[in-house]
Amino acid sequence: MSWDLIELDFGLGGETANFGTRHDSGTALFQVNTLATISHSGHNGKSIPVPEIAACASPLGMCVGVDNQATFFDEGCQRLNSTISLESLIDVTSWTDNLPLLVTGERNGSIHFIHTGLSRVIFSQSLLPGNEGDPDQKFFHGICIVEDNEGNYILLLLTARSVLYKFSNLNLKRLTEAIQAGNLATAKEFQNQISTEMVDLSSIHTEAVTDITPITIAGQPHLVTSGRGTNVLAVWRCGTKVEILRKVDMSLSVLLMDNTSSHLMKRY
Repeated sequence: MSWDLIELDFGLGGETANFGTRHDSGTALFQVNTLATISHSGHNGKSIPVPEIAACASPLGMCVGVDNQATFFDEGCQRLNSTISLESLIDVTSWTDNLPLLVTGERNGSIHFIHTGLSRVIFSQSLLPGNEGDPDQKFFHGICIVEDNEGNYILLLLTARSVLYKFSNLNLKRLTEAIQAGNLATAKEFQNQISTEMVDLSSIHTEAVTDITPITIAGQPHLVTSGRGTNVLAVWRCGTKVEILRKVDMSLSVLLMDNTSSHLMKRY
């Protein structure tokens, strides 16, 4: 299916004219404006399945993934820059702050580094032999890109199998400069220098891992994982290796909730 009908720049007053009056309940303290619409071009009046959506933004632009198509807009979503079609559904996507580089994770277990200025995939890597992903089940559940204290980047990917992939030694600034200068040899060298680590999170979150969030502690990159089972939260140090620092089990999480509820009761 091709989601290639894109409309934007609806102008002043275009919100109500194009989409009708919004029916808000209560006192609205915000305003919603439609910046762009992405529609399917071949439905011919027939019903179509609800697409898979993944989106991210940075000071340099916005990306919206609809099924297997990634559409790139400028930072204000006023101009359409390009669209790239990938092999399978896009599960996750993340933009590198202040760099024209985007990483996507596909349903078939592949990841792609995309240069948004050139609108092309720089290189890809499959995390599954033969790309044997299930098209009906997400392979990736989370993604984040963090900068370490040496100016390099760390890419963290959470899979539905409770495995965390850590890609380190990512000198994305140097990669961007090499690509823009047309130095493909340096770009290939960059790919060969990437270090990969796999961490099984199932011993900490015994039923499932639901999300990952990057944080900074004492100037060092760390990661918070949330999930179900014995532990609901865990804090990890993202140094040379990913190491567990703290676990929050079910009993402690209930205690924290009770303390929060008591505090709110006292305030109100």
